[in-house]
Amino acid sequence: VPRMAFPDVEEALGRAGKGAVLETHELRDHAVVLALWDEVQRHLGRHAQEAPALAIAARALGAGHELRGVKASLEASIQPDGSIRDSATPELRRLTHHANDLKQQIRHRLEDILQSKRYEDALQEQYFAERDGRYVVPIKIDMQGRVPGIVHDVSASGATVFVEPRELVDLNNAIKVADREIDREVMRILRDLSGRLAEKAAIILAGVDALAELDAIAARAALARRLQASPVSLNDE
Repeated sequence: VPRMAFPDVEEALGRAGKGAVLETHELRDHAVVLALWDEVQRHLGRHAQEAPALAIAARALGAGHELRGVKASLEASIQPDGSIRDSATPELRRLTHHANDLKQQIRHRLEDILQSKRYEDALQEQYFAERDGRYVVPIKIDMQGRVPGIVHDVSASGATVFVEPRELVDLNNAIKVADREIDREVMRILRDLSGRLAEKAAIILAGVDALAELDAIAARAALARRLQASPVSLNDE
């Protein structure tokens, strides 16, 4: 049988059944289980005649067709590394592109500031940073008055203040709003996927039990091969 390593999703599935929204890595774990489910089912289907006992042990996997829609949605929404895909929904794709456009705009504005003669004496160094999700530039503490804007942080040495120049406030605000809209759409996607898994919890748990039993059978077979064991012929006693 295929390699049977798979994550334990029982606890996460139980929380989903109580209305919890699962994390992206937990949803990824379910996608891994359902992918293995399909692989094992196909493998055993090819060997059903020569291994009927295994086919019986895998009966619960026969309900996998009911999970194809959920599996497809999980794979379309969650990356293999457990992060969410920007293309998970058309709305998330639109929001992500909008946020990226705004961030590209503000980076161009920041580059202009860093190269500007107006800020040359006030800048501590030629770079920009982020503080609390807002783009800022490092200004010498004694030159703070030369750069109108909002102070978001002070360096450990106290020699540098991180200032959001006034001319960037509106663009930073727009980025903040765009990021919040992305967060809301991501939460909506995670809630939807979690709910769909919860609806199929009984089927999934039965399938996981079947995979675990097949894993145990495969382990016993592997041990038998290592020991060069042979089937035992039993008498009536």
